[in-house]
Amino acid sequence: MGYGSEKIGNFIDMGSDYVYRINFYRFQYNYTFLKGRSWSLEAVGLMQFNTVKYMNKIIEDQFTNGYEFGINGGLALRKLILKDNLSFYLLITSGPHYISGAPNLQIQGFIFSNNIYFGIDVKVAKRIYLNFGPGLRHISNAETRHPNFGINSILINGGIVINLQDFKKGEKRLTGSP
Repeated sequence: MGYGSEKIGNFIDMGSDYVYRINFYRFQYNYTFLKGRSWSLEAVGLMQFNTVKYMNKIIEDQFTNGYEFGINGGLALRKLILKDNLSFYLLITSGPHYISGAPNLQIQGFIFSNNIYFGIDVKVAKRIYLNFGPGLRHISNAETRHPNFGINSILINGGIVINLQDFKKGEKRLTGSP
């Protein structure tokens, strides 16, 4: 589960003239295909459904509600700390999505979602981890239709990770959120 916005409190502001609030609900599958003593490289696939609220601050005074759904693929570079009890990762994904509800910036329909996350997994039980991390996201339709101004968001992500296979044999991880 996650949250995204163009501004987080008074600390981080991307300086945009719009408000775009996202609630993420996603299911993620990681497969370790390259592993060193304290690091791994993972292929990542994820499906997500997001609810959104959009408002152009210059011409509107009410939110437009919408949704997004899609799939992403990417790579995660993971650094193991304290054996398998704690790890940090860098995750980069991209993929096709469908969007509604951002009429002044992005036409409804097909878009690409590009994401970068830095996160942490903390072991809480055998094969179960808590996940948390910030990220950045850009969505755009690659100039296939107009308007196509793109939407940038700062992300906060969290969830539960279930390790489906012993780390020594190769690792498969599921990340889900309610």
